[in-house]
Amino acid sequence: MNALLKWLVSAPRLLLVVYLTVFGLGLALSWRICHLGQEVMSTTAPLSREKLPLLKTISYLKLSVTSIEPTLYEYYATTDRETYLTRAEENRSRIKMSWDRIRPGFAGHPALTQFDTCYGDIQGIAVDLDHILGASSVDWDAARAALKKLSVESRRIEGILDQLVDVVQSDVISGGERADSGVSEIVQLVVAYSLAIFLGALFVGLALDARRRAELRLIELARHDPVTGLPNRLMFQEMMNRHRTTPFGLLLFGIDQFKRVLGGLGLGAGDELLKAVARRIESALPAMDFAGCRVFRFEGVEFGVILPQTEDNEELVRVARAVHEAMEQPFVVERRDMFVNLNCGAALYPRDSGDGITLVRNAGAAMQASREQNRNRFRVYDKTMSDLALERLALENDLRRAIENGELALHYQPQVSLESGAVLGVEALLRWRRNGEMVSPAVFIPHAETSGLIIPIGLWVLRQACLQAKAWQDAGLPPLIMAVNISPRQFLQEDFVATVAEVLESTGLAAENLELEVTEGAAVQDVEHAIRTLTALKHLGVHLSIDDFGTGYSSLSYLKRFTVDKLKVDQSFVRQMSDSERDGAIVAAVVELGHQLGLKVIAEGVETVGQLRQLIGLGCDEMQGYYFGRPVVPAQLEELLRSGKRLDPAAAGSG
Repeated sequence: MNALLKWLVSAPRLLLVVYLTVFGLGLALSWRICHLGQEVMSTTAPLSREKLPLLKTISYLKLSVTSIEPTLYEYYATTDRETYLTRAEENRSRIKMSWDRIRPGFAGHPALTQFDTCYGDIQGIAVDLDHILGASSVDWDAARAALKKLSVESRRIEGILDQLVDVVQSDVISGGERADSGVSEIVQLVVAYSLAIFLGALFVGLALDARRRAELRLIELARHDPVTGLPNRLMFQEMMNRHRTTPFGLLLFGIDQFKRVLGGLGLGAGDELLKAVARRIESALPAMDFAGCRVFRFEGVEFGVILPQTEDNEELVRVARAVHEAMEQPFVVERRDMFVNLNCGAALYPRDSGDGITLVRNAGAAMQASREQNRNRFRVYDKTMSDLALERLALENDLRRAIENGELALHYQPQVSLESGAVLGVEALLRWRRNGEMVSPAVFIPHAETSGLIIPIGLWVLRQACLQAKAWQDAGLPPLIMAVNISPRQFLQEDFVATVAEVLESTGLAAENLELEVTEGAAVQDVEHAIRTLTALKHLGVHLSIDDFGTGYSSLSYLKRFTVDKLKVDQSFVRQMSDSERDGAIVAAVVELGHQLGLKVIAEGVETVGQLRQLIGLGCDEMQGYYFGRPVVPAQLEELLRSGKRLDPAAAGSG
């Protein structure tokens, strides 16, 4: 009884103690949960706002810095200084922007000074290499030494950036551990206490989910092209690994003459066009009813398409045709219509290769074959294409050494007046004797053009032709017009006019004795540049001629703006003019057009007296061809000039 009374008396007090205890614990637990939540937030928020973007920026900087080396190797391989300077300037801007973002996050860290020093050394090497490759006589040993030094510095700067990555990763790991510890304690509190702890756990869960989504986003960016959003080569390799046990087809599409299609518009327009082409390719595939068909963007202007369960060429042809048909309508970029032609090559797995790298290479060889064949063409890989690719590479390597090995030579073909019969000038024609055998210009000149070797070769041709013309004058021969073909890549060089002026000054040849022949295609690639260049050359006093007239654009709207002196009728028309009324009409039209514009007209490829009579009857001014003289070495041409040989227009006309 006494015990019961004591309990009845003490119960409210105990309840109050329990209540106050529970209430105090609730307040303490609520405070602790709130405190833990703030700690987790303060830990994870910098990871998503600062650390992860900082890692991405360092990665982007590393990519930009390490791209200096391949850019300089490409410059070494092509000696295309204009492309190199453009890429180098873009890369410097990217590096500066990235470095300005990174530097504040590592104040006082020794790696900052190390990076500045190492990057400065790399820039110095790049400048030295540019001077070496830009010299009139390239010291290839010095160039290779510079590249070797560059490789060492590139590895060193990668190590410096890796130090910064380690610092950030250490912060990320430490922050992650702190976040994990807080989450663990919150989970324990959730088990021990009520809804408030649950809400705290929910907050932590959301924070971790945000971090996870940020990581997944980084992975997604690594596997997709940032411009088009298409899967990139890395994802292509992953997909190919998944298809190793089943056959599939790979189509490789490349945009033909991408820069020319853009017509001088900027990088923004180029990105828009690439995205539009990607969408157009994707839109052409659903109708083909291929399950699992995917479009990828490889480097540059190349797109890949995987066709699962494909074992024969018929399906490849069907898809290629559908994509080509999708390109027939123009693309509208910056309110301009752009027509895109695609070169396409295809290869089958495992028939043409058992690994991804070789399969892509083989499809690329087929695409190159389609490019050489014609626009909008399609080729399926066969082994001969690899052989041709190797042969092409060997030819290009030999061509790089042709000048220093003394394998190049100039032959000269007379250009004759159809009125007086006198030799008015000569055209310098390039010849290459490779390993003792002559290589056709139709074979090696396109390779020189695409590889960029045409720039140093073209300069050598121009200089040698001017030296020869001056030598003939000094030998007492009457002054002649030396005609020199200029390649499109030469003509589009920003310093081309200065180069011509320097050659004339160094060789001593008067500008009035030099005629530069420019093709229609080169002139219309960038019309405004062509007008500026032709006008500047005219001010130098150089004669100008449109070569192969009638085979390109033949646009009168352009022709009337070009300050040229002569039109050259292409030999394909001249050779058929006696047998084809259409070719004869074209030649007559070109002669009449030239005279109406106040220009001289010369016909090349004249081989028969019949052709000569027709040209005289049409009032053509000059001729060039086997009928009067083949291309010969300088000594033979000098002998012809000293002999006083002339064409007899009267005899040809009466015959």
